Amino acid sequence: MTEGDRLAWQKLRRHFNTDDLTALESSRRQFTARLLPDLQSLIEELVTPLSPELLGLHQRYEFLPMKLSDLTASEGEDVVRLTPVQHQDIDIGEDEPYASLNNGLWLIKIDDDKPAAIMLSKFLTRSGPMVQVEIGHMSDKLGHACAKHFLRTIEAQGKSSRYYRNKAVSFESSGGFRGMQETMRVHKLPAVSRNDVVLSKATMAQLDTHIFDFVKCREELKRLGHSGRKGILLHGHSDPTT
Repeated sequence: MTEGDRLAWQKLRRHFNTDDLTALESSRRQFTARLLPDLQSLIEELVTPLSPELLGLHQRYEFLPMKLSDLTASEGEDVVRLTPVQHQDIDIGEDEPYASLNNGLWLIKIDDDKPAAIMLSKFLTRSGPMVQVEIGHMSDKLGHACAKHFLRTIEAQGKSSRYYRNKAVSFESSGGFRGMQETMRVHKLPAVSRNDVVLSKATMAQLDTHIFDFVKCREELKRLGHSGRKGILLHGHSDPTT
């Protein structure tokens, strides 16, 4: 950052080498905040080969999603200032929490010399926190192709989560007093051995067939064009006399 680059519009003009930031185009997508670790990790993986410069952004109103167009304002009280990059820990059920970004702007060069910008931001809604991902680029074929590929990759990631897979989770309305942001809490459950499961032999045999045997054949089923997903629903009632 140069001595004069204290405002977002100054940095964008220098990065895109233009005094007319209205020439930029952008596309954005919104996701539930529980996917923040997955989205941030994927963005970092995508931009790492592109010599990225990561900048922090001051968000004046946390209930309004920040947009790249907001960063182009060059006068008045709506001018967005650059800040140190800020992180907040998220408990993802691992030994160490995930250091999530509050707001981040990556300045990158695609195809060696074509500038682009990717912004990750958080905002609050009545139904809970949300995450927005936006990519800005010049109006040319290369920029459009890059944005299309980037958003397709991000949307695919938004359909699943690598961090919460195979974990017991519950949705949370707030982080309470633990000092960590939580929209989904990971529960560390005690290990249960097979001998601790009180089920009939017939039921256990069914579970072995539909779970463990299925997992052994999952890759072969995928090769044959079948789904690799399977769910088991257990139901019943407790007996108060036992």
